[in-house]
Amino acid sequence: MKRLFDLFALCIVVALLANWAAGVTDKTSFFGVITTRQGNIVKLTNMRIGKDRASAVIKQIVVYEKPKDYAKPTPITGTANKEIALTVDPETDLYKKRIDLNEIQDVSIPSPEVIWTFQKQKQYRKLEYIEVVLDKPGSSEAYLIDRNVKLFGDAVQDKPVDPEQKFPEKGAEESEFPLPAIKQVHVEGYYIKQDNGNVTQMPVCTVPAGANP
Repeated sequence: MKRLFDLFALCIVVALLANWAAGVTDKTSFFGVITTRQGNIVKLTNMRIGKDRASAVIKQIVVYEKPKDYAKPTPITGTANKEIALTVDPETDLYKKRIDLNEIQDVSIPSPEVIWTFQKQKQYRKLEYIEVVLDKPGSSEAYLIDRNVKLFGDAVQDKPVDPEQKFPEKGAEESEFPLPAIKQVHVEGYYIKQDNGNVTQMPVCTVPAGANP
C-alpha cells in the first residue's frame, strides 16, 4: 500500500511540473519589430531565441562578455566575412550572463560580417560567435552570443499587433531570422494570458507583481 501511495504522489508531482512548464511556454508572448539587413520591417509575436524553434526560449538566454583585448579581424578566404580568433575560451574564461527578453528593449547586430571564433586545438570543432548589443533604459552593453542562434516568431507584417486578438494571434506566419540577417530588434512588450482567458499587455523592463514570464 505504501508503495502504491508513493507512486501516486510521484505522478502528482510530475503532473504539476509539466503544467508549470507548459504555463511558461503557452501563457507569455513577446511582440516587437524586426529590421533586417535588407531593409525589411517585420512585426512579430511569440518571439523566442534559440538554435531551433522547438528549443527556443524567452528566458535564460546565454551571452558572454566581449573581451577588451582582441586581434584585428582578418578576411576569410572566399567570403565577405572576417574572423577574430579568440585567445580565451568563452565557456571557461569569460563572464557568462543569462538574460530574459523582458529585461531588454532593443537588440542590434553591429558587425554581422565579423565572426568571433575559438578553437582549443585543430582536432576540435571551431566555435563561432557574433557581437550583439543589448539596450534598455539607461544601459547599452555589447556581448558575444552563439552565432548559430536564431530569432523565431510569428510574422504579422500586414496588420498591427492587437492585444485584443486571440492568443497567439491567428493568421501569423512562422518566421526565423539568423542573427547575421538582423539589423535591429525592438521588443515592444509582452502579453500574459491569465487562467481566466484574459490577456494583459506589459511593457518590457517591467514585471507585474506575481507574474512569471
